[in-house]
Amino acid sequence: MPIQRIQPGKRLSAAVVHGDTIYLAGQIAGDASADVKGQTQQILKKIDDLLAAAGSNKSKLLSATIWLADMRYFEDMNSVWDAWMDSANPPARATVEARLERVGCLDGPREPACPRYRRGEAGRAQVLRRDRGRRREVSETRGQPLRPPVPQPATRWR
Repeated sequence: MPIQRIQPGKRLSAAVVHGDTIYLAGQIAGDASADVKGQTQQILKKIDDLLAAAGSNKSKLLSATIWLADMRYFEDMNSVWDAWMDSANPPARATVEARLERVGCLDGPREPACPRYRRGEAGRAQVLRRDRGRRREVSETRGQPLRPPVPQPATRWR
């Protein structure tokens, strides 16, 4: 099965097509001086362009993970997302607060690779992440542990 790389760079490709599946790399806004709505619009335009280059569109998205520098921006980001999203075909989605790699970035949708999600008791997604070999649950809205870390057996990676 052939592999098509879209906008390949030194470290990564902006998108990779393998069979009927398109993988998008994390996207950030080109103008970090814009507010969260402006940055979200820039990012979603990049995603539209990448999907078009791969012969697809947003109605076929399966999953999205959105990383926000601060959950205060959640409603602003959501207003742009809601206007952009194909309401007849919404993807599964999670929004996570995290420190972002570039100063000034307020948000950035990325492929759901490392974090795993499950539904919380209150119906919100919760992030399960490794913390020095222990698993802990972190709330989507504040990044605070929901309960004390659960001791986990040591895992050896090969």
